[in-house]
Amino acid sequence: MAIPMRKERRFPPRRERWGLRAEDTMIDYHQLALEMHLPEQELQEQAGILLLLRFFAEGQLSSGQAARLLGVTRGEFQTLCFQYHIPIDDPFADPVNEAGYTL
Repeated sequence: MAIPMRKERRFPPRRERWGLRAEDTMIDYHQLALEMHLPEQELQEQAGILLLLRFFAEGQLSSGQAARLLGVTRGEFQTLCFQYHIPIDDPFADPVNEAGYTL
């Protein structure tokens, strides 16, 4: 007797659930940096890190891909995940392939 497979439930992105569209969510980094008293470059770097962490958490990027885009090692990226409480369990990860090595 075959056990029926559970269908994966896919939810629309949060911005759609909240009624937001991409054109409604543009961020003025210059204004935000002024209000937060931070250099604009630092704010953009933090936003980029958070974006890649989000893509990793949603399964859109592997840890190796995210690390490569950030210019850090995979271990350093996993440390970032730990700092932001993002689980790093990736049973399908292929570290050899993600590092770009050929066998």
